[in-house]
Amino acid sequence: MQPVAPAAPAPAARADAVAPERASARARPREDASPEENELRALEDQALRQIDPIPLLRTAGIDVQGLEARPDGNDILRHVAADELLTRSIMRDRLASSIYPYGYPRERVLEDTRAIANRMVAALSREARIALLETALVDGSSAEPEPVFYGADSGRVFAEGARGDAAPQ
Repeated sequence: MQPVAPAAPAPAARADAVAPERASARARPREDASPEENELRALEDQALRQIDPIPLLRTAGIDVQGLEARPDGNDILRHVAADELLTRSIMRDRLASSIYPYGYPRERVLEDTRAIANRMVAALSREARIALLETALVDGSSAEPEPVFYGADSGRVFAEGARGDAAPQ
């Protein structure tokens, strides 16, 4: 059976467009930083041009104006954008290898996949973070990933309860 296309994400959950004023605050190499730190800052700067972290921060209850007023505010925005780009890249890879039963809760799939991706991003070494950011930036896709579900007539229907996923009916 053919899987059905993923549903479009809710507009409020999108953070793809970057506000021009944030994209223009570019990271500059620091003389006191290692070459790896400067490379990471440059990659995070590129991530900020692809992902606007402001909606994510607001959703998390962060005082964005207070953050932007901090001397390290742009560094934090770059880091958050890079984390989100990496998270979406890992989510996309995980979701690409799965097709979910018809009726399986979309939000559950996204929450579970995001939680796994967030743990993976948090555990990255600097070298791994650089390598994965380079890959994610070359991939060029910063859109929120979406799961794929079997169609209603596939016989692969989700049902909660004692039976778990329902057998074909």
